Amino acid sequence: MTTLAQKTMRLVPAMFIMGLIFFLSHQPGDTIRIPFGLHIDKVLHALTYAILGFSYIYALGDLQKQVSKRFFDTIIILMCLTYGISDEWHQSFTPMRFPSGADIIADGFGGLVAVFFWRKWG
Repeated sequence: MTTLAQKTMRLVPAMFIMGLIFFLSHQPGDTIRIPFGLHIDKVLHALTYAILGFSYIYALGDLQKQVSKRFFDTIIILMCLTYGISDEWHQSFTPMRFPSGADIIADGFGGLVAVFFWRKWG
């Protein structure tokens, strides 16, 4: 059994990554230079949200013992997707940044990748 302090500390990586995503989303669009046409931004979204997904898996480790694998995996993917949606909403208030449905799909895909690799090798 883990203590409350240990459970709280397991949240730190997820909070750090969420804060980093928030910080990057708050940068005005004219300060970010990504080559257009390569769709590298979608790859970066998926990679970032896969890392976020792993941090959620780590944070909610005790929950895995209490619910089915499918339910746990769904929670992780939905958490990534929900944060991705909130991130796109946040970007709508940032100068020269715009929300993107394709980014939300990439975010959800990143969560799916995290769950896949966790189940395969975790």
